[in-house]
Amino acid sequence: TKEYVFNLEEELKQTREELQTSLEEIETSNEELQAANEELLASNEELQSTNEELQSVNEEINTVNAENLQKMEDLAALNADVNNLLESTQIGTIFLD
Repeated sequence: TKEYVFNLEEELKQTREELQTSLEEIETSNEELQAANEELLASNEELQSTNEELQSVNEEINTVNAENLQKMEDLAALNADVNNLLESTQIGTIFLD
């Protein structure tokens, strides 16, 4: 009976040590996961900031594009006016640079 109790106590001791080791490993893993989570949160904030900057740049590009389209329409109208003037007159025209 004493031997049986001794064996049980030894098994309990080993199990306790294994559980303690497992607990320490889990705590270490948890700390690593928390550090990784903090890094991911920081990266997410950087990505959100970059996304906002890209949206701002995109708005600027759209504005410039709209201005360029308006200028192209103005130039096309002016070109049509010049062509109309040249075709409607019977006067010879020479262009010099």
